Amino acid sequence: MKRLIFILALIAIVIVAKAKTNDDALVDSLRREVKKMPHGKERLKKISELVSVSQLWPEGVKDAMLMLDEAKRQKVDTMQAMALTFIVNHHYMYDDRLDSVVYWANYGMKVARQCNEWKMFFEMQYTLVNTYIYNERFEYALDEADKMLALAKKQGYKDGMVKAYISMSLAYIGTRRWHEAYKALDGAHNLMYQSKDLSMQFTVLMQILNYYITIDKYGMMKEPLNEIDALIVKMIEQIPEMAITLNDHRLFVEYCHILYWSSVKDFAKAKEHEKLAKLYNEKLTYPNYKSLLVNAQCYMMMQMGRYNEALELNDKALVMSKKNVVKFANTMQCLRQRADILYESKQYDKALDIYKKVDFMTDSINNSISEKQVEELGNISRLNTIKAEAEQLRANRNMAVIIIMAVVTLLMVIILARLFMSSLKLKKARMKTQDALAEAEEHNRQKDCFFTNMSHAIRTPLNTVVGFSTSLANDTTLTMEERTQFADIIRKDTELLMYLVNGVLDFSRLEAGMTKWQITRCDIIKICHEAIDAAALKWPEANFSIHGNLKPFIINTDAGRMRQVIDSMLTGTVGVNKVEGNVIIYSNVINNEMSLRVVNSPLSLPNPSNEAVQLRHDINRLTLEFFNGKYCQNPISIILRRQSV
Repeated sequence: MKRLIFILALIAIVIVAKAKTNDDALVDSLRREVKKMPHGKERLKKISELVSVSQLWPEGVKDAMLMLDEAKRQKVDTMQAMALTFIVNHHYMYDDRLDSVVYWANYGMKVARQCNEWKMFFEMQYTLVNTYIYNERFEYALDEADKMLALAKKQGYKDGMVKAYISMSLAYIGTRRWHEAYKALDGAHNLMYQSKDLSMQFTVLMQILNYYITIDKYGMMKEPLNEIDALIVKMIEQIPEMAITLNDHRLFVEYCHILYWSSVKDFAKAKEHEKLAKLYNEKLTYPNYKSLLVNAQCYMMMQMGRYNEALELNDKALVMSKKNVVKFANTMQCLRQRADILYESKQYDKALDIYKKVDFMTDSINNSISEKQVEELGNISRLNTIKAEAEQLRANRNMAVIIIMAVVTLLMVIILARLFMSSLKLKKARMKTQDALAEAEEHNRQKDCFFTNMSHAIRTPLNTVVGFSTSLANDTTLTMEERTQFADIIRKDTELLMYLVNGVLDFSRLEAGMTKWQITRCDIIKICHEAIDAAALKWPEANFSIHGNLKPFIINTDAGRMRQVIDSMLTGTVGVNKVEGNVIIYSNVINNEMSLRVVNSPLSLPNPSNEAVQLRHDINRLTLEFFNGKYCQNPISIILRRQSV
């Protein structure tokens, strides 16, 4: 649930606000007072007071933006970071666009890092990771959480480490990697008491409870429930107004209590917590939690063997889930619970239908009932039918019963054998599909990362060209020397921009298999000599040469593209300021395989235009792969084979 993920930030904000209630009159009064005040430190202080009261509501983001503007005007980095933290939290809670949170979080983290405000830095990074999780971009979330953990360890910041572990656990739960999720939660639990931040401890315990619910291990919730009960008392003792803010989450805790005590058959305790849950349910502010109490009551009725009442409560929970438009998983939980009730009440046929429906809708091998359980339910249903038929036939004709039983038994053996073979084939097919999906997801992630980097790399020179062009066109105060300097910058960035755009198009065509090739029989050694001559003209300060086996090496290839590969190995790409020294190609031929290694290649040296260099590497690699060759970035080398395309 999005609200459950956001507990840490929500409580932290309330603590920052010093538990002030959001009285409309107070907010309006502060806003009027702020409007009348002149710019300065006192106005900034008053705006921060306003934000601490108003920002828990959607319209509070306007106050946070006002605080950011005033903090910029006064050049107070700490207050900028605080305002940006509020803005990031707002976009997470009230804006479903992923880009909004990513933009503000990256902006805010940069400011917080500059002023060493690590608490706010990790708060915004935590929100960013959870945004990825809520949008089911789990690999992005895990990557960001890894960075978060590494930086927190480097800074020795325990709160950041705990938040990183929490984020990892949520991502692992989302990808159904239960063992990794448990390890991450265990890491968070081991560290949380080293921090005095009660909200952090509360969040860790909530996530542990959520984890046990997800894997249906209600009986393991006793210790975290004891810890969180004691923690809630401590939090309310420190800030009494926290009782209002924690109301929704205390309902969740009571929901967990009912599940635990029902699972251990202590229904008296379960009833006590049911009463408390009803009190919190009456004050509920988050509609998606409304079905929690009904789900818990349904589970308690099922454990008590009161299946009719459990089914009625389940119907109510389903209606509430649809009405509140909760996530797909909540509806599936209600359906699984209904199937469990039918199963416990020995209505196997109905239970089997729902289990199959859930299995079909979730399309996952990790749903609440395995194929083995489905097969067992199917066998039970068929055996009950056979027994009923056998008893009826035995009363009429004993001989006919024996014959029918023999036929049925034979059919059952054949059906079971076919089911077993089908099950094996299905498992193998699912494993292959999983591997293919994992490979495709990784490929897509790499493509997303590549095009994100390229987008940033293209925007940088484009913004430079636009900015300096505007200055040349509009600024009449520029000297001739400055205009010449601006024109030179525009020229260089235009060259880089054209190179990147053409490179991305070339890369896309290569990857999509849409490149037009002109295949001829070519001598690679000859192409190397031509490339050396061209490089010497371009960079006369350097010494270009080729050593090793210089006999003709003929292959079927596109001479022009192969020349581009070798040219880039000798002279680099856009952004190379100067090539000097000895740049040497070492040629070696073994049987039908030639290797070319370039020493002192500009592609292997530090370069300010890293995206252009990496793009050249990628284009070279895809070009060589088409001709069954290999390309190595470090050291720069290629391998070619005598083989027709």
